[in-house]
Amino acid sequence: MTYYGEEVGVEQKLFNDDVYRRSLMHWGNGLNGKFNNGARPWVDDSAWFPWLVDFEPWNSSMAKYVLNNNVEEQQHKSSLLQHYKNLLHLKQNDIVFSSNNKIFTSSVAIDNAFVGHFKSGEISRMVFVNLNPFEDVIVTIPDNLKGSYQELLSQSNIELSETLQLSAGESIVLARQLNIKN
Repeated sequence: MTYYGEEVGVEQKLFNDDVYRRSLMHWGNGLNGKFNNGARPWVDDSAWFPWLVDFEPWNSSMAKYVLNNNVEEQQHKSSLLQHYKNLLHLKQNDIVFSSNNKIFTSSVAIDNAFVGHFKSGEISRMVFVNLNPFEDVIVTIPDNLKGSYQELLSQSNIELSETLQLSAGESIVLARQLNIKN
């Protein structure tokens, strides 16, 4: 599940509630994140949040997060927004991820990374995700996963041998044809 704004790096307000994740979409660097033309947004009206004793209007508490964490600033190909778009494209168009017959065969945590294996017929996909948003991890590759792959998000070729280094928060999706004989 993706919360509104998460795809451009909008963080939740520092309360333990979920109010601000579903607030104004950050379209650009400007008043109210360019959500509107300057009218007072509902998230600045305390009447909407009677349970909050220390109510702070959105503009004073969240405006600092708008800079660079908005749609306008995330049009370059290495942005978080583009990464989400690439993942959604795979979900809709990849032969494995879009299949109703796909099988999630296994998942494992290796060296602080999630490794998921998906399969549809003889076609296989692996997803590696660095679960640490602050540090790179080096994943030890089990023998049964070593080999040549295509990385589907960057369309580059990759060889898995002894280890794989993933940057902080990085995810990759790998494709390889399985050679299965009955």
